[in-house]
Formats: sequence, structure tokens, C-alpha cells
Amino acid sequence: MFIGISSYFHESTVSLIDENGNLTDFQREDWHSRVKGDKSFPRLALLKIIEDHNLNTKNITFIFYEKPLRSWLTIAKHSVQSHGLLSKMSINNFKNFWKSSISFYLDLNAIVNGNYKDIFYSDHHLSHALSNFNYDYGFDFPIVSVVLDGYGDNLCASAYLFNSTNKISEIWISKYPNSLGLFYTAITDFLGFQINDAEFKVMGLSSFGNAKYVSQLRKMISFDNGQLKLNMKYFDFDRSLINSYSEEFEKLLNIPANISPLPINKTTNFKEYADIACSAQIVLTENIIKLFEYLYDKTKVKKFHLSGGVALNCKMIESLSNLTFVENLFVPPSPGDSGASIGAGYFGYLNSNKRTDNQIKTSNNLFPGKFSQDSKFLDEIFDKLCGKNDLINEIINLLLKDEILACCVGNIETGPRSLGNRSLICNAANNQLVKKLSVDIKGRDEYVPVAPVMLIETARKFYELKDNIFQCYYSMSATAQLKSNFKDFKYKGIVHNDNTSRIQICNDNTLIGKILSTSNNKLEILANTSFNFSNDPVSYSYEDSILAMKKMNIYYLITDNGIYKIN
Repeated sequence: MFIGISSYFHESTVSLIDENGNLTDFQREDWHSRVKGDKSFPRLALLKIIEDHNLNTKNITFIFYEKPLRSWLTIAKHSVQSHGLLSKMSINNFKNFWKSSISFYLDLNAIVNGNYKDIFYSDHHLSHALSNFNYDYGFDFPIVSVVLDGYGDNLCASAYLFNSTNKISEIWISKYPNSLGLFYTAITDFLGFQINDAEFKVMGLSSFGNAKYVSQLRKMISFDNGQLKLNMKYFDFDRSLINSYSEEFEKLLNIPANISPLPINKTTNFKEYADIACSAQIVLTENIIKLFEYLYDKTKVKKFHLSGGVALNCKMIESLSNLTFVENLFVPPSPGDSGASIGAGYFGYLNSNKRTDNQIKTSNNLFPGKFSQDSKFLDEIFDKLCGKNDLINEIINLLLKDEILACCVGNIETGPRSLGNRSLICNAANNQLVKKLSVDIKGRDEYVPVAPVMLIETARKFYELKDNIFQCYYSMSATAQLKSNFKDFKYKGIVHNDNTSRIQICNDNTLIGKILSTSNNKLEILANTSFNFSNDPVSYSYEDSILAMKKMNIYYLITDNGIYKIN
């Protein structure tokens, strides 16, 4: 058995890969610690997997998702070459190296007491690339797997040619500090949002702006002759612990950074900030398009995977679908570091005993996080409206009465976007209800719309779907354009300012799929957002669900065994 671990820098996760190459479990630390985005060693998640699967750790190979020393040496080398000394950022990253490399060994041994088969350290970007192969969507080899993030190990971007899951070659890299992710992070920071957390707000804000600052931003980043290059005079992330952008950045844009405590849409410069977000989205996308064109010219391969934190930019994914040579493009539901533990586990499996016949066993399971809990205490405390036999019909009745329902069913999705098993849902036909769910209950900014979920035939009716990114729609990984003949679309609450939606399609075998297919078209589209109170992790257990519902004044809980009214 193989356990992949991602921790210390972004959300900590644990993945279990069996001896046949199957992903058998996935757990996030914050599900159990109840600290949103918990970056600490995933002690609780690891213990849960060990206990639930009755594992003998003597037979386990543990794999950490990167090589921390290489990461720090890269940053330190750049600091000395560029600034003549170790910057505060370099010193801070040494602390992170110490924590991740030394502490990983100590933290792991505190649980397993030295009882393990082996410890590996995977390449950070290779962990991302391998994580794609849990999902089988019929892609034939060869596949070009592109990884774009802030940085990991010594790389900020990379591309691999997969002739199979065990015949891999690195075909292109971009070393620190030349990073598309750090470019977008600087924009996020400049606009006053939390870096490594609120980049999605920049993407949402971009639809309210114009391309006013494109020429300025093109001076900051470029892709030419296979080289990605940041002009570092506009950035401070390599030396400052405070700002990712420099004074030259502000001078070039000729507008002050947003430091207002007000929501950005209430600030004096909202229009200019929206224009910056729009321009940044354009510049990010055009550089990624250049990269894809370069990789296609180099390989003539038409099938692509894309992972790393930058792959969460679903507007960019839609743009890539317009490239004529992109036959297929897939983005996993958890492309960032939290999903990299899956790839780390696969790395261990593929390298076990130096075997060459190992192949990853793929699936299309979007819910690998194992969950089981006896609902007996719910029966004892709360009113049960119906059992599992009447579950779907009762859900439909409640949705048609404009109720907001909480879902705590089955296993759990891996990524940051809830796909129905840990979701809050309502009838998207009621635009005021959708706004209430998004803004009043979840506390989302109005320029960040809630996502719609629908059956495939409904999606094809209303949206311009792209066949080459079709699998991305199952995990909310790409936006889709509303068809021009539906400009008077009645579902206003799930359509963004640019007439796009971050859609989710579902099959009849999912909870939401069963609801929609059973409703006889009384329900076409549901609004779907993650089941958590603002700044809390997603609800994992029934206890978590009840606490979250109390905070949000939501009264109906859907479980596998029926619906409960939480008073």
C-alpha cells in the first residue's frame, strides 16, 4: 500500500493507493481538525485512513509530494544572484524547508513509530501531473501534461509527455521566479485580496472590467521562443514578506493598490480594479495559449492534461478549448496542492520495486473521500421527514417550495468545489433565493456568482458546450457561454456578468442527477455551493452539518437514510 501526503504549504491531504494502483481513499486534514485550509501535518487524516482500512504501517510506503530542500536551494540561489544576499523571503522559506523536510519525518514517526516500509519524496510537479490519472475519460496516449502553479521544488511550470503512466519524459520547464501563478498572485495582492486563497475573486471581478491595462501588464510577463519570463522589477515576492508587487508595479498601472477595508465593489476605484482584473485575465490566458501552441509544435500531441493551482482558473480553460489543435483537455477536480497527494501516492506505486509493468488504475470517481457514520443519533434528536425510499420525491417537493437544502450524503469530493455530496442547493429558477444563498447565507461577493448544476441535455439546451473540454464540466472546471438566443434567460442568479456560468453537469447516478431526472422538468437547474459557513471547512460529518446549519439558518438536512428537519 502507498500513502501520499501533501502538507505544510497549502491544504494538507492524505491519499491511499492500493497495491494494484487504485485510489482507495482521500482525506483532508481540515475535514477533521475543523481549521479551514489546515496546512499542518495531516495527523488526523492519516490516523483515520490507517484506522478505517486497518492498515499495518510496516507494509506502507509513504511519499511526500515534493523535495523541500531543492525548493529552498532554488529560492536561496535566486536571492543571492539577484539581490546579493539572502532575502527575508529566503530566510522564511528556509524555515518552511526545515518544517517540511525535517518535521515531516518527525511528524510521521510520531504516528507510526518507525514502522513503515519506505519513505519517498516525489517531484512536486510530477505529483501534480500524475494526479490526473485517477480519472478515466477515455484519453488515449500520448498525453501532454502541463503543470502551472506558483512554484514547487525548483519549478514554476512544466510539461511532461506521457506515452503511458510509466513512460514519462519532461519536455519543458520554467524555473523560479518565472511563474504564471506568481504573476496572478501579485494581481490578487494588489487588488487587496488574500493571496493563495482569493485568486478566484480576481477571476470573478474580471468580467466587470475592460482590457484597459493589457499593454502595461504585458511588460510584466511574456512567453517567447519557449521561455516564460517575469520582469522582476515589477515584483517583490522574492524578497518581501509583505507585498508580492513592487513600487514599479504601481507606477506602471498609475493607480494605488487597494488597501481599503471596504469590499472592493464599494471602493472609489472599483472600475479601475475591475479593468486590472480583466486585463490580468487576458494576459494570463494569452501566455498559456502561447505555451500550448509551443508544446503542440514540439510534440504534435493533441491531448492535454492541466494541473497546478493556475488550472483552477475556469475562464482560462474555456479559452483553451478554442485552440483548434486541442482535441481533448482535462483538469482534475483538485488540481492544486491538495490533490497532489494523489499523484505522490501514484509516484510511490509506479516506483515500487522499480517495476516497469505498473499501470495506474483509473476511474471517474469524483467522490473518493470515504465517509460512513451511523445516523441513529439524528433519529433520536430531530424530526425525520422521510426515509431513503421517499428521499428523491421529498427533496423535489422541498425544492419546489423554495427551500434551501443541505446535503451530507455518500463519500466526499476532493476539490475546492462541492459537486453535490457536501453542497447547499436550491431551485435556480428563484433568482432572489439564489442571491440569498450566495450573498446572505454564504457571504460571497456579488461579483462571484454561484454555480449551476444540471443534466447534460439541459446544459446543451442553454449553453455553448465544447466537446474537447466536456469532462471538465463534471467538476466545475470550466465556464460555458450562454447561447445567444437565451439572453432573456430566466435563471439570472447563476449567470455571470459576461453571460457565462461555471457549470456542473451530472449523470443520473448522482444525488442531484436523480433529483433533476425525477422532477419531470419541474426542476431544470439547481444552484449549488459548498456546504460550509463562511471561513469554516466544508461539513464532513453529521455533527459538522448541524453546527453549520444552525449558523446559516438552514433547516433541512439530506442524508443517505432520509431527510431531517434541524430545528
